[in-house]
Amino acid sequence: MLYPHLPLTLFFCFCLFFSFSYAHYKPHCDCSSAHNNSHENIPTNPGGNSSPAHNNTHENIPTKPGNSFPPQNNSHENIPTKPGNSFPPQNNSHENIPTKPGNSFPAQNNSHENIPTKPGNSFPPQNNSHENIPTKPGNSFPAQNNSHEIPSNSSPAQDTSTKHNNYIGCFHKVYAFGDSYTDTGNAKLVGGLKVNFTQSTSISAKSKNGLCDGHLVVDFLCDALNLPHLPPFQSTSINFTSGVNFAIAGSTILPKEKFSMQNITNLFWKGIPLNFQTQIDWFNKLKQQMGCTDKSGKSCKPELENALFWIGSVGVSDYARIQGSSLPTRWLTQQSVDQVSKLIEALLGSGAKYIVVQGLPPIGCLPLHISLCPLKAALDHMGCAAAVNTAVMVHNQILQRRLERFRRLNPNCHILYADYWNAYLTIMMNLKKYQFEEAFKPCCGATGGPLNFNLHSLCGSPGTVSCNNPSKFISWDGIHLTEAMNQKVTDLFLNQGFCQPSFSELVKSRSGM
Repeated sequence: MLYPHLPLTLFFCFCLFFSFSYAHYKPHCDCSSAHNNSHENIPTNPGGNSSPAHNNTHENIPTKPGNSFPPQNNSHENIPTKPGNSFPPQNNSHENIPTKPGNSFPAQNNSHENIPTKPGNSFPPQNNSHENIPTKPGNSFPAQNNSHEIPSNSSPAQDTSTKHNNYIGCFHKVYAFGDSYTDTGNAKLVGGLKVNFTQSTSISAKSKNGLCDGHLVVDFLCDALNLPHLPPFQSTSINFTSGVNFAIAGSTILPKEKFSMQNITNLFWKGIPLNFQTQIDWFNKLKQQMGCTDKSGKSCKPELENALFWIGSVGVSDYARIQGSSLPTRWLTQQSVDQVSKLIEALLGSGAKYIVVQGLPPIGCLPLHISLCPLKAALDHMGCAAAVNTAVMVHNQILQRRLERFRRLNPNCHILYADYWNAYLTIMMNLKKYQFEEAFKPCCGATGGPLNFNLHSLCGSPGTVSCNNPSKFISWDGIHLTEAMNQKVTDLFLNQGFCQPSFSELVKSRSGM
């Protein structure tokens, strides 16, 4: 054999070649499982419970739309998300619409105005306005405020007056709109109220609309301006040299067909109540009486641009009417704000420059709405109807957004938001400070029961009685407020910073200061 060692030599060379090749190529194969250092990492198990991949872009999309954090919204307006267990989106704009209260943390609002969320065990949003609304002592933390704070356990305060600031002579005319919280006699004069309201107790006999024990917010407003109390528009025999009141108790924004098609009841109106549009029609009629015949309304502007227009709460009765019907509250909210906007447009078009628009109070704390909640689970920790107050919060937030839009479009006009929600809660949570004793029970109503209230036997009906000292009660008849409450609310509006911008700023602008 020529090469006896040739097979062994070839085998040895093959082993060397294989070892070299493996050592040379193995590192390149292992790189396929190395870490990915790119800007985006894809999770290895996108459908399971593994941690989502990190994303260094400006927006992070959660992998599971349940208990994860929703994306942030930095636009000027934020629409509330569907209620659930997720965290609501943050909004850095001037206004934020709260989501439905639950166990989640409510959205923060960095504007000058903050609407508290439904009381519960969650942390309410912070409020940097002039007033702090302490919640009922319990498991929740009250909203924080770094300005004029009202201690919840303070001793009874001095009687607040509507004459802290000198507003005398600032306005010579006031025009008012609204519902039963503002009406000084229109509904009574047109014969729309049921008999038991027009023949109420001797205490409410001094009230011009028969739905209170005395004066309303608009009356105390006129006192502060040193003007006569506004006559109702239907009192045609009275001159309107100092203004007029167009408000109608029980007026509705609901169209007539809704009353026949839906299960809608009226608390104190005979038949279908007058529509809110009636007040706009009355205002246009007054302009004709003033000689404003041109369509543009320019001839009225010198007369109207120096007047104060006060738009009271709109929708208090309607939110009670739709309880038990198939009408959604969100639809009612939008319709209510649209009607107020329509009125504001009419006023601005006629030359109005000074307008105050009231928000809604927490009407879920009225005996009317509490009595409509058969289950305690439907009440919040303060004892108020949670669903109704949630609707009111959304109503007020949408209204504030609409007012901000009017301000941008009319920079030479002064349009204020009167924060009825926070004003009411401030008083309710500080009864001793504001010299009240009863937050829920009405002064006048059916005897017996925890609330002294019967929906089918309202104040003025046979068998109802009134208290001896209405000034100690917030509620007059379970639906409307007492004169004492109206006076305290007016003071908060005019003197304590519960208007945004403040009422004193409006007066300074009017006076040219």
